[in-house]
Amino acid sequence: MRYEIRPMKEFLVRPALPPELERMAELANNLLWTWDPTIRSLFRRLDA
Repeated sequence: MRYEIRPMKEFLVRPALPPELERMAELANNLLWTWDPTIRSLFRRLDA
């Protein structure tokens, strides 16, 4: 016997960033960073 389980609610979770880091969310969701060397360097330094 198979049961179909449907979600009761859906949640959208967005991190609350401090004001100093709000632009980072914009950069992270913009594909420009995938080819712009300056932005790639910024993310590389943040990951270190």
